[in-house]
Amino acid sequence: MEEKEIQDLIVQLKEENEIEKRYLKKQLFLLKLSMLSTTGIFITLLMAIIILVPRITTTLTEVNLAIGQISNTMVQVEEVFESVKRLVEESEEGLGLAIDSMNSIDFKGLNQSITDLGNVVSPLADFFSKFR
Repeated sequence: MEEKEIQDLIVQLKEENEIEKRYLKKQLFLLKLSMLSTTGIFITLLMAIIILVPRITTTLTEVNLAIGQISNTMVQVEEVFESVKRLVEESEEGLGLAIDSMNSIDFKGLNQSITDLGNVVSPLADFFSKFR
């Protein structure tokens, strides 16, 4: 080969080497940018986990306590309903007895007795009214 061709090849290799250096510099810059972005995302996620996990744990604990209190309240409500039911049943029995007692009263006889008492007391009232 001729010297001219060799020099042309060397010049061409230098140019290609320069182009390759530029691309490598761009690639290095983008790689650094990607690394910084990834690091930023990792730090953000780590901070979110550090901040949110205790809050979530606290919230879940409070939810469990609230569910326990609701369960206790439901048991108490059931007991109250059972007490009211017993009270209504007892009242119903007493009311039934009272109605039976009222039904056993002879109202015609009672009215007759009141009339007879009025007839007996009326002359006494007239007698005592004269002494006024």
